Amino acid sequence: MGRVLLVEDDEVQREGMAQWLRDDGLVVDECSTVEQAVARYQGQEFDVVVTDLRLEGSSGLELIRQIRKMDDCASAVVVTQFADMAAATAALRGGAVDFVAKPLMPDELRVAVQRAMGYRALSKKNEQLQLALKTQNVQLQQTNELLQAFAGRVAHDLRAPVRSSRLWAQFAAEALQSGEVEQVGQYLNSTIKSLSTGTAIIDGLLAFSKSDSLQLQLEEFSLSDEVETIVESCRLEFRDRAFDVSTKVEGTVTGDPVLLGIAITNLIHNAFKYSSQQNAPRVNIVAGPIGLTYRITVQDNGIGIDPSQTGQLFDPFVRLETARQFSGEGLGLTTVKKIIERHGGTVCLESSVGNGATAIIDLPVVHPGSHEQPAAMQNKENT
Repeated sequence: MGRVLLVEDDEVQREGMAQWLRDDGLVVDECSTVEQAVARYQGQEFDVVVTDLRLEGSSGLELIRQIRKMDDCASAVVVTQFADMAAATAALRGGAVDFVAKPLMPDELRVAVQRAMGYRALSKKNEQLQLALKTQNVQLQQTNELLQAFAGRVAHDLRAPVRSSRLWAQFAAEALQSGEVEQVGQYLNSTIKSLSTGTAIIDGLLAFSKSDSLQLQLEEFSLSDEVETIVESCRLEFRDRAFDVSTKVEGTVTGDPVLLGIAITNLIHNAFKYSSQQNAPRVNIVAGPIGLTYRITVQDNGIGIDPSQTGQLFDPFVRLETARQFSGEGLGLTTVKKIIERHGGTVCLESSVGNGATAIIDLPVVHPGSHEQPAAMQNKENT
């Protein structure tokens, strides 16, 4: 239903025009002066302004000028006498969409108003498209800058393990030629460690890529088996340490099993890694429904970080000074954040120096039997 602001200082004429427009299903707000019209326009949104060219103490041209200053998409129809055709032409040049001449005919007024409403709709759409284009251009520029930084960082991070692997392999070959068998084994172990570092970087990059590129394949499933598998894998990797691990997984979650698996793996692996140097390393994993969310928490008693720095860790390639003693590429939490936000959820990190850290994921609940995505998840997929 369209909304019209009708400005006419002749009361009889105004009431007749208003009735014609109301008969056409439009909502009409009436006033008689430029001042009244400007005040109404500031407080409400109108699809079209219909104004007499000649108003007491001012003119329709002045009204159009003022509303165009407030609203770039303002749409106006001017009512004029046949003798004022030059002024009507000036009004069109000043921003009016159309004009009708007195004596008025109902159909002529209705057609002009409908045309003006169509013009406003197109103007609003164009404004939205321009804003979207501007936003996309900014995002594209940011993406290009990130890609440049990404390429440089990847090259830098991969160069070190590749160079180390080559050197250790060279040392092993030389030791083998000279018959130093014991040294060969040590050099090969060092080669394997360097290659493992490079592999971890590549795995992190692949996970980061999947967090954006894979389409969500939603399923309702239990995280119990997934968590158990991840924990066993981490126990194997850190088998030289005796971890105290507790898990409590309840209910089901709706999401993409592959992507959520990547996110949870990152968090649990971080918990093992950053608590691995404690005398009695502990990891506590709890997952289950809380109200309208499904919450996953991963807690450790590791080195912890300054609370003021927790937000930075979700940015790509950020590694704090306190964590540099541990291996990593600085993409794990960035990947987690991307995946969880694509599911319409949130992730945060609570920590303090020396007191470990707790990662908290909140995902929207989709009730059993429902095939609809949560609104937040739909919005993420449509952007």
